[in-house]
Amino acid sequence: MKKKIVLFLLVFFISLNVFAADYEYNAADFDDISKMTKKLTDNNFEKLKKWNVSKLLIVEFAGEFMQSKEVSSSVFAQRATNTLTTKTSTIYLGNDYYNSVINRVYELVEKAFEDAGFEVVPKENLTELEYYKSLDLDFEKTTKGYKGSVFSDGVTTKGIKMSAEGLGLFPTNPLKAIKLISNLAELTNAAQANGAIKVSFYIDKGKKGAPVLKSFDIILNGDLRGDEVGFKGNKKISYGFYKQNQNIFKLKKSMENRIDISGEEKGSVDLEKYDNGLMELINATINMMKESLKGI
Repeated sequence: MKKKIVLFLLVFFISLNVFAADYEYNAADFDDISKMTKKLTDNNFEKLKKWNVSKLLIVEFAGEFMQSKEVSSSVFAQRATNTLTTKTSTIYLGNDYYNSVINRVYELVEKAFEDAGFEVVPKENLTELEYYKSLDLDFEKTTKGYKGSVFSDGVTTKGIKMSAEGLGLFPTNPLKAIKLISNLAELTNAAQANGAIKVSFYIDKGKKGAPVLKSFDIILNGDLRGDEVGFKGNKKISYGFYKQNQNIFKLKKSMENRIDISGEEKGSVDLEKYDNGLMELINATINMMKESLKGI
C-alpha cells in the first residue's frame, strides 16, 4: 500500500460545525475493555445459545463508506438570516481500499466467533447453492441519504456500499428481497448451519477527514426448526426461523479517531495513516465484541 496518495478533496463554501462523534477514541480507555463495552455497545450474544445456534452462516457482510456530504443551513436559519449557507466535502479512497477493509473486518468477525466456540461455515456453502446463484445479487451499490428538519441543518450524503468477497448484498428490489428472505432458513440449512447473521458497518468522515465508525451491527436469525409438511407419500421437512432479525450487537455511540491523516501534498491524505486510524476503531469494536461473547 503506497504511503501517500492524493485521494482526499475538500471543498468549503462556508464553514459550519456539522459533525461531532459521540466518542473520541483514546487507546488508553480500552485498558478497561469491560467498562468500554458497557459504555459503547448493546449486545445480546446470549441469544445464540438460547436459540440453539452453534454453526453460523454469514449471509451478508456489508461495509458502507461516505464519499460526499453536503450540509445546508436549516429553513429556520435561512429565514432568520436571509442567507443560505452550505458546506460540501468529499473523500474518495478507491474501491480497492474499501474492499480490503471489508475483507479484513470479515476475517476479524469470523475469528471472534470461532474463538468463542462457534463454527462459521465457509461462504462457499452458501454461494455455491444454485438457488443463491439464481438471485444474481449485487456486490456494490451507490447510496444516498438525507437528514434534516425546519430547525436542523439538512445533510445530504452519498456513498458506496460493498460486500465481502463472494457474498452478495441483500437486494432492495422487492421481488428479489422476498425470494431471499422467504428462503433464508432453507438456504441456511442447506449451507450446513443453524443460524444466519448479517453484519454491517458504516464509515463516516469527521473533522479534517478523520475516520469515524458511525455504526456496527450484527443481526441474527435463529431458532431454526424443521417441520414435516405435505401429505402421506409426499412429505418433506420444511425449515423456518422462529426468531428473526434480532440485533445481537451494535455500537450505541459513533467513534472518531482524530488523527492527522494529511499527506505531504496539500489536500492529500496519507492512506497508511488513515488506515491505521480506521483499523484502531475496528479492532476496538471487535475487542468489545469478544468481551461480550465471553462466558455465553
